[in-house]
Amino acid sequence: MVRFLNGGRVVVPQAGAGPATPGDYEATDQALVFGTAAQLSQQSGLYPSKLLGNAGFAKVDMNVTPRNLLSVRISTSRYSGENNVFIDPASPVTTYGISDNGIEHVETETAMASLTSTLSWRMVSHFRAQFSRDLQWSESNSGLPLTRIPGILDGFGRSTILPRETREHRGHFAETVSREGQRPSWKFGGDALLTQIYNYFPSVFGGEYIFDPIKVDPFTFKPLIGGLELTPLRLRPPGSSLLCAAFCPAVSRPDTNEYAAFVQDTIRVTDHLGQPGSSLRYSDIQHEILKKQSTLAGLG
Repeated sequence: MVRFLNGGRVVVPQAGAGPATPGDYEATDQALVFGTAAQLSQQSGLYPSKLLGNAGFAKVDMNVTPRNLLSVRISTSRYSGENNVFIDPASPVTTYGISDNGIEHVETETAMASLTSTLSWRMVSHFRAQFSRDLQWSESNSGLPLTRIPGILDGFGRSTILPRETREHRGHFAETVSREGQRPSWKFGGDALLTQIYNYFPSVFGGEYIFDPIKVDPFTFKPLIGGLELTPLRLRPPGSSLLCAAFCPAVSRPDTNEYAAFVQDTIRVTDHLGQPGSSLRYSDIQHEILKKQSTLAGLG
């Protein structure tokens, strides 16, 4: 539901109440101001909004050979709707017109495979591969410049962040090999993370009109400090409003590639030193102290 900033559903121009409160109109422009107010009043009211989504998940584990275990997982999700770019289900009232909203689509897929192989009775390989894709794009309800009228409506027309599009493709590959020896144990491996990103974000490319109150010469209507104050209902673009626009590149590609490797060596000095049962943890020592304290308290 669209409401105006004063909480009402209709814009009602106010007559002047003296020099300190000039009002929204005079006798010479009353009809014009009321016509503008009638057009703005059409921005309020109810409009439909939809949020649709679904998700799927599948997993398969199989023994390819007696020495190879393969695990595959696939997940997917879809999200779309109508007038769902700017929506708060907990607060359905907004001070932005329906033209400032849009349609958004989100598609995400992830596939992951894991292969555990026994290379020998001492050596095991664990290979992991993951591919993910995230697609997002939004469409605007209007191609007209965004218009802001302070005190009446926060905005109507094309949103400053629409349309937009983001595509991200990511591949992750990792390999770990473990070798258990009589004394030393080795573990080594590496991984690579490859990411390709496409961003399309034409912020404020459609332009933006801001209708702030302004003081002008009452005869020439040129800006004048201390002159006659004109409320937003009496302003007409483009001469008496502020137009903002951006002209920077809309496309960016922040691709990244990351690589890592590691080697780990664990040495068992003797058959007893380093065994799991030959070491005491801090929690075990603390438990023994508490037990002795309880025994002494009982004797006292």
